[in-house]
Amino acid sequence: MVNNEALTVALVTKDGKTFELETKRGSQGHIIELTEVTAGGQLKKSFHPSTPKPIPSNIIFEMFKSVVNNYIKEGSIIIDSTMPFKFENNGDKTNYPLVTGLDEVKEHELKDKYSSDNYAVQVVPAYGVDALVSFDSDAQYAISVMSPAGIPICVNQRNMAVLCKINQYLRGRKLIVDVQLAADGSVYIKDIYYDGCDRTTCSLEERIKLLNETFNRAIPYTYVVNPLYSTEEKHIAYKSCEITGKEIVLVHKEAVRDSNQLTRVKHKMDLKNETTLQVMTVCNVSNTVTLCAYVDGIPIELGRANNPLDMVVEELDTVRVKFSSAATGEIKNIEIISKLDSDEPTPLDPVLARKMGFNLHPRSVREPAMFSSDEIGFLDKLEQSTD
Repeated sequence: MVNNEALTVALVTKDGKTFELETKRGSQGHIIELTEVTAGGQLKKSFHPSTPKPIPSNIIFEMFKSVVNNYIKEGSIIIDSTMPFKFENNGDKTNYPLVTGLDEVKEHELKDKYSSDNYAVQVVPAYGVDALVSFDSDAQYAISVMSPAGIPICVNQRNMAVLCKINQYLRGRKLIVDVQLAADGSVYIKDIYYDGCDRTTCSLEERIKLLNETFNRAIPYTYVVNPLYSTEEKHIAYKSCEITGKEIVLVHKEAVRDSNQLTRVKHKMDLKNETTLQVMTVCNVSNTVTLCAYVDGIPIELGRANNPLDMVVEELDTVRVKFSSAATGEIKNIEIISKLDSDEPTPLDPVLARKMGFNLHPRSVREPAMFSSDEIGFLDKLEQSTD
């Protein structure tokens, strides 16, 4: 974070009160301003108690994180933010429970495991973020998110809002769960590794039953991923994912295995469709990019993709993408595979445009008498001149 950038977080408390926290920079340092929305809709501004006087630039970010975390511990839900959410519980080693062995395998290896009674199948959205999430109100941070290997990762604001709702629902209960964080903010809960202070010794079926019992009340955008156990179900799921572009996760049916043994094997479906799009916006907070293409000279937003880790993508960059399918006005399951040496407007592929319901050749349907034929049907003439 650049120290001169203001951080803003809007929250709703469990009592329904709305307020905003924002860092302010002055000549003597930084303070945190608290804006409360009163019952009458008026705004009440004050210094937050954590900064009764200005503090240096090098500690304002950690101070702000601590203040936001305290509200989360009390059950508040984040509704908007410019703050990157990366909370690391350095002192609590139980937040690094195991290496899950998450891996990509070749198709023939995957199909061999389908026939094994040792593995069940879970179907999850394509190109989400695999993560271990710790909910612990007694820890340094109430919610911390890690990669399967236990490395702290940044969470986008939409996912963080849902995680806050889960935290509020748990009311202080400590859990470490294996999740898929989807780009639309949804949280898909695949497994549970810690319940309370103890690592679970239950089988997969028992763990999923516990998750369904725990989340038996509907939390918006939160889903327990129920496994498929029979060979027939697993093969049907595979065929379905070939069409939808969703991902297959094979998970061992017994107790959570040691870190040197495979617990999960992931297979990313091979997306066969390709096209060229242009980057419309880049959001560093959510780590996503909005992609577009031009239809008759107008940029049309067509979908979102995760910001690739192996390349720097900026606004107006032209990129090559893979995707699973196209529906009316939307391209689904987009993955950026390369960046092209061009920042010129990118027209939408005509074949893809027709599939998405766009008409690339509009015609005038009526000629008003008050206009001459030279003044109408401009697009028709333009089209004829280019044919």
